[in-house]
Amino acid sequence: MTTSTLVIVDETVSTQDDAKALWARGAPNGTAVCARRQTGARGRRGRAFVAGHDGVWLSVVIRPDRPIPALFAPRLSLCVGVFVMDALVTVGADAWLKWPNDLVVPANTQAPRLGPYRKVGGVLVEAIDLDGGGLRAAVVGVGINLTMPSDPELAAVASVLVGHTDAVALAEVIRTAVVAAATTTDVGFDTVVERAAARSATLGRVVAVDDVHGTAVALDTDGALVVESEGRRVTVSAGDVGVLG
Repeated sequence: MTTSTLVIVDETVSTQDDAKALWARGAPNGTAVCARRQTGARGRRGRAFVAGHDGVWLSVVIRPDRPIPALFAPRLSLCVGVFVMDALVTVGADAWLKWPNDLVVPANTQAPRLGPYRKVGGVLVEAIDLDGGGLRAAVVGVGINLTMPSDPELAAVASVLVGHTDAVALAEVIRTAVVAAATTTDVGFDTVVERAAARSATLGRVVAVDDVHGTAVALDTDGALVVESEGRRVTVSAGDVGVLG
């Protein structure tokens, strides 16, 4: 099924690659591909992951009216995480953000690298036209799990999501959120940081980010994570966060 901005397929190798192909053919800002299953899905840092049935696996072409300044381009990842988190909240999920852009829900048990949360979704931003003049185009991938039969806590979240909307409708909600997020890397970014902090699954917890260990205490004005470690504050701009306590 295809609308003017959303292409729905049952299965594909990678919605990221499909969206890049659409961009190369001149697809406008906000054009998106959504699949029920991906056979060659990838996450951050090139990691493979399983994108099975009954999920929303979506990739959106971002082609802003004016280039995003190169200095602000890294902010896009946090912006998308916050806007998608808010979108999930609007459809009934108790979604929180594990810095920088993992979408999680509270859980009754501790999970490695997540603490008392379970991951329901994630974000992947890939720049496809970036130079000194700024970010002219990117493909933003968002994956949301909708079926978790082996995990009762996640199954409950999935039932909330599909109880409010079907997968195609949810994909449209997320697509709209991603497009809106791309307009906030400059004007409005302070509000994004405030929203990220207000529903953070990271702040106030003992964390490990690569070789930095300490307590996550704040987000700075660029959305970077501030960790208090051995009496000093370390600013972390990117990395994999493990929640230790």
